[in-house]
Amino acid sequence: MPRTAKTIEELQFFLSETLNTSSFRIQRASFDAQEEWLIKDGMLSHRTGGFFHVIGVNDAKADSDTLYLFQPQSALTGLIICPSKNSRDPYVLTQARIEPGNTGVIQLGPTIQSTPANFLRLHNGKKNPYLDYLYSGHHYVTGFHSTNQLDLGKRYYQKTKWHNFALVSSLLETADTYIWLPLSVLAEAVKMDFILNTDLRSLIAIFNWDSLSGQSAQPKQNQSSAILEYYLRKSQPVYCRNKFIPIDQSSAFSMEDQAIRINKNDQEVGLYQIETNHREVQRWTQPLWSAEGKGKAILLCSDLSGQRVFLLTVEEEKGTASSFSISTSFLFYPEDTHAPEIDSLPPPLARFAQSDEGGRFINHEFEFQLIEVDYGFPIRQNQFWVGIDELIRILSTSNLCNIQLRGICSLLIEQLNPLTFET
Repeated sequence: MPRTAKTIEELQFFLSETLNTSSFRIQRASFDAQEEWLIKDGMLSHRTGGFFHVIGVNDAKADSDTLYLFQPQSALTGLIICPSKNSRDPYVLTQARIEPGNTGVIQLGPTIQSTPANFLRLHNGKKNPYLDYLYSGHHYVTGFHSTNQLDLGKRYYQKTKWHNFALVSSLLETADTYIWLPLSVLAEAVKMDFILNTDLRSLIAIFNWDSLSGQSAQPKQNQSSAILEYYLRKSQPVYCRNKFIPIDQSSAFSMEDQAIRINKNDQEVGLYQIETNHREVQRWTQPLWSAEGKGKAILLCSDLSGQRVFLLTVEEEKGTASSFSISTSFLFYPEDTHAPEIDSLPPPLARFAQSDEGGRFINHEFEFQLIEVDYGFPIRQNQFWVGIDELIRILSTSNLCNIQLRGICSLLIEQLNPLTFET
């Protein structure tokens, strides 16, 4: 019998129950006391060469060294969706994910959230029971959509996420840690702190839920888009300006017994040993990136001639392929200094706190805020007001908007899909 949670309370009980049976433990580890992660060819890498690397990158133009996580293969993330008969409240297959860096340890994730090293089972772990629906094809799938999206452009180098969506005609049996949720419960959960992980929020935001009814409103096609024209002017052509450098030979980083430290901002990539019985393998060692303080992502909204508009920013993110992305109105990583204009902003209409991907980061949190301002709010050259139709196009286009914009747009699921949520 497929397991379902039809209320937030049932979902919270499921998460608590899963955590209580997880036997989760985490502790710091030293490089010398393990053989899984090694400094090789100037990078911190797993002995198999899989998963990801911790690398140093020199920007020749700025003459600066930056630490990045390097995972050249796209991560596979996806949702299995079962439309309801009237398509107003489809069911979504989700997973309670135990991740070492999650605030609260457990958060709800998508059906699939996996690096190639995991789903190709380089560590000889268990196969995900739903992989075939979202990766290699399955005869039960009645509809399929795929898009690529950017990851954290100041932490990853050239990484994207492969977002896949598969439709099925009936609820599949649920494996351990999996549960079916109606979309209405997810729409309530997006307003809560540390309950949905970043990838699930991203998938919720970009999918056209109205399309399940067969009556999806087509976005209006404007003749031009000021923000897209600006983005294309700013985007860098493809050339190899950056070069990898040995992290153990750069003055920007310090090698310690249990961590690689970034000298200018007191961040570190530390080594941890983790145990839990709710993952593909039950015990492993891995690096996790930590940061002091909390980042902030703010999306401003306003009304223009009775229509809701949102202020977006073309943001420089050197870890992305074009060095730029379309972002929230204001974006500050934990180490960034806040712009003075945000101090006078009104209280948010909605907000949530979120920790970044718990399989790569620990104590790395963002506060997300949706704030309404007057349309006359002073804006910068790289900021543009867009309507809901243009926002939908930006979200649905591959490798255009950053993960923080997709995350905060999970709060807008009802505005982005008015047919699904009409009363």
